[in-house]
Amino acid sequence: MADQVIDSNPQPLGRHLLIEFWNCRRGLDDAGIVRQAILEATARIHATVLHLHVHEFSPQGVTGVATLSESHLSVHTWPEREYLAADVFTCGETTNLVDAFDILAKHFEPSEVEVFEMRRGLAKGSDIRRLSLEDLIPFEHSPADNRSVPLENRSPDRARNTHQERAGVRKSNPPTLKGGGQ
Repeated sequence: MADQVIDSNPQPLGRHLLIEFWNCRRGLDDAGIVRQAILEATARIHATVLHLHVHEFSPQGVTGVATLSESHLSVHTWPEREYLAADVFTCGETTNLVDAFDILAKHFEPSEVEVFEMRRGLAKGSDIRRLSLEDLIPFEHSPADNRSVPLENRSPDRARNTHQERAGVRKSNPPTLKGGGQ
């Protein structure tokens, strides 16, 4: 019975974004910034906040967790390491979770990022993939020289579409992928 699949629908039940920020330049020890980042991120992905709790630790660090009608968004900071871990999980596939990434990056200004997306609840196990910079922010990653190319230097149609979708994301000092590569 344990191996029996009740629902053979190949569509995932939800999507889960796992976010790691290194060398954050601001906000890691500020409960107000964590709260604001969570509220803006949930608004951007059109999620409904049922409960939000933000806790400051002594001597440092902040954790914020939003329970959403769609699932949850959490942020955990380690100011002493200039590090932030976040995750965003929503049921279904109607939400663009990368928009939450954009908001968090704006508030905490990491110089390095690593992001994984997991499609949850598939009949044969979850599908996990590491997202590239191109998937994440309006910068194009150039594997040849391991640097990011600002939005303005992309093709005009692609730049305009990306900018409209992700308005408000910093265009200076883009983060790089942790460990390099694409």
